[in-house]
Amino acid sequence: MTVREVAADAGVSVSTVIRILSGSDKFRPEKVQRVNESVRRLGYIPHTSAKAMRTGRYGAVGLLLSTKEGKSILPNRLFDSILDTSSSFGLHVSVAKLSDSSLSHTQSVPGLLASLMCDGLLINYNADIPENLLKCVNRSPVPVIWINSKHGSNCVYPDDFGGACMGVEYFANLGHRRIGFVDYVYGPESRTKPGSHYSIKDRMDGFLHTCARLGLDGCVVDYENGCGRFMQGDFSFLDEWLLSGGRPTAVITYTGAESRWICIRARELGVRIPEELSVMCFDDDIVEAGGISIGGLIIPQSEQGRISVEMLMHAIENPGERIEPVKVPFSVAVGKSVCAPALQ
Repeated sequence: MTVREVAADAGVSVSTVIRILSGSDKFRPEKVQRVNESVRRLGYIPHTSAKAMRTGRYGAVGLLLSTKEGKSILPNRLFDSILDTSSSFGLHVSVAKLSDSSLSHTQSVPGLLASLMCDGLLINYNADIPENLLKCVNRSPVPVIWINSKHGSNCVYPDDFGGACMGVEYFANLGHRRIGFVDYVYGPESRTKPGSHYSIKDRMDGFLHTCARLGLDGCVVDYENGCGRFMQGDFSFLDEWLLSGGRPTAVITYTGAESRWICIRARELGVRIPEELSVMCFDDDIVEAGGISIGGLIIPQSEQGRISVEMLMHAIENPGERIEPVKVPFSVAVGKSVCAPALQ
């Protein structure tokens, strides 16, 4: 099926069909409707290569990922939002992965980017970003938006510092004065290690900053290799502070994993959740643990995906423009693991 046949069926010129399908708003609604009905009835599919030659656009955005686990975390909500928002702009998404070895030779990277045949790139490298990739992006004319990592411009990321502030303020408003921040996944060394994800430091910094601002007794609970010890069934260091008389009345955990462990172990030790210990965690959604829905500081994955595509569209339309970073706010979802503190 060709555009000429669509034009004949709709009773309009070929140029009119092309302009309407390109999104022109200079035609009467009834004419646009007639062309769209002909397209649907005849099953017309635009010839992508011909359109690219005519307009200089591929009608696609690239989503660039690492082949290394943990470097390109892509939750379903983030991916779905990227796909849905791109579709609303009439674009499709080309997904590609780059291995670190392919980035070892700087000159090979521009060819890899060009092979995606896209109008712009969303780069979802969020930890240990290779130096050659950064150099290539800075040198390439392809419009780029970074997802879930901090840069001087052209990036979208969750406001983890603000999310931690939000959690502490929520607990403080309930009356909690002794609040803990728990990170058994990464530990203190990761906060200063080059290449670590920014959230490891930002969540703790936001927690400490807000505790100090509100005059609260805030403490950080983390252990080297805590995650590994948990996986081996060693709960001794968790038991130590759960059973101590000076334990916090509320905790915020870096991920849902720590909150699950805390709730399960607390029940085994006879510590009541939330009456004796309120628990809130950073996660993509409310976390369940032993029948308890754990309150969450919800990572704004859908908003991050939508904003990243909208920013990329702006970058495509305004080549070379420096776009200010956008940090996306968190939201609080209250589960059954949070309540006011019991009278001391």
